[in-house]
Amino acid sequence: MANTELIDKTLRVELADKVVYAYKLDTWSVDQPAKILGLQGATSGTNTRNIQSTQTKSITLKSLGPYNGQRVVQTYYQKGDGIYADFKKAMNENIIIHLYRLDINTITGKKPARVVNTEYSQCIIGALPNTESLGGILGANMTFEVQGQPTDGKLTEDQLEDGALDNAIGLYEFVAPKKAGGHQDDDSQSDAYTPSSDQDDDLPINGGDGSDSSKS
Repeated sequence: MANTELIDKTLRVELADKVVYAYKLDTWSVDQPAKILGLQGATSGTNTRNIQSTQTKSITLKSLGPYNGQRVVQTYYQKGDGIYADFKKAMNENIIIHLYRLDINTITGKKPARVVNTEYSQCIIGALPNTESLGGILGANMTFEVQGQPTDGKLTEDQLEDGALDNAIGLYEFVAPKKAGGHQDDDSQSDAYTPSSDQDDDLPINGGDGSDSSKS
């Protein structure tokens, strides 16, 4: 009799596109949450180890070298969010970027104590493109070079900026008409919560009253 043990198994796949990245500069204060950065790029990242070869008279011996990793994030810049300024400062001043890869497939629990599986890595950037394509929205595929090796863990939503998980889920769910709208184009980013490159790193880009704290 043939072995039918595996015949009735169902193939279960994971949605690779439901991944969102968040970041925090190493110069920010410890109590400041991470800020949402963007979605994973078309080539989301690499995890490689160099192959080292030793030649002998008859054969070639191969061994694994050190780990090398990259993460590619499709970043979208919104008015007043300060993201481009943050990364320009990080590149110019060689600041470590704490990068968090949030798997939206894995959110568990209830608000305000939900938990999401997260990959954490310390990164640097060596290139900062302004825009991905002419005639498109202002965004770019940013490549982050991983320092050391990424580690897996879990992140609670209080470690992220307000509304981060709701916004991430909202990218992939239906929104009813009476739950949409109500945003004014001229002030929709008035509460953006990111340090800018020309002020102290532990301050948000805007004051709590909606005014620009860098002007005070």
